[in-house]
Amino acid sequence: MFEITRLPMKKLLNTRDLGGFPAADGRTVRPGRLIRSGELWSAAPEDLQALKELGVALVVDFRTSLERSQHPDPEIPGAVNLHLPILDESTVGVTKEQEQEDGLVRMLTRLTSQPGGAEAYMAGVYGDIIESPFARSQYRRFFEMLLGQREGAVLWHCSAGKDRAGTGAALVLTALGVSRELVMEDYLKVNEFTAPVIDLLAEEVLRKTGSAEAAQASRDLTGARPEYLQSVLDRIDRDFGGMDAFLRQEMGLDAEKLRLLRDMYLMN
Repeated sequence: MFEITRLPMKKLLNTRDLGGFPAADGRTVRPGRLIRSGELWSAAPEDLQALKELGVALVVDFRTSLERSQHPDPEIPGAVNLHLPILDESTVGVTKEQEQEDGLVRMLTRLTSQPGGAEAYMAGVYGDIIESPFARSQYRRFFEMLLGQREGAVLWHCSAGKDRAGTGAALVLTALGVSRELVMEDYLKVNEFTAPVIDLLAEEVLRKTGSAEAAQASRDLTGARPEYLQSVLDRIDRDFGGMDAFLRQEMGLDAEKLRLLRDMYLMN
């Protein structure tokens, strides 16, 4: 039975090789080719060495310019680092609110008084990402990068590795023929892999606010919930004619490019 696991990193809790996923035509995703991650700036030296040994040749940073300037990616020897922000710099949302701790606390306090709270807010954020022409154009460029990377591993990341990187992983895995059930399972693994970070933040919010509701909102904000990714899939089905049409029309994956992508990243 296939099991989704994280790479054994010291500091990078949400870094995983997508190799081994059962995909199209009875094939599986090649190991050492597709790696999704959260932020890299806190990587231990041995983590960077491990990524080098894994053959990381291209790092794609989905963060905004401000996030990138505040916490620059460390160099991975032999790898090219490209900036591909998924969110427009003018976007106001979870990323900008979390840049400062007091901003996050204010946001959580506000969300506890809104209908549906943080869960409804985050489901809306995910849906808005896929509805954004800018974000779709950036994910399309990401697929072009994947098609251009004939050797080595491609690593993509945002901050937590959950929202922007998670949506990217869902699109890539789906394009490779991985089932929606496994795509969702992979997405939800962030709750297991980053549990120490999620727990620590919730405890800090509770200490600062004295509000159990705000602490739960922080868990809803930093954790993964099925309805978050489902909101992306639902909007693709509703507004873009389904995933096949979306990949073809919005991601530029015509039949030939889809065949090439699968030949590059799948194995018998």
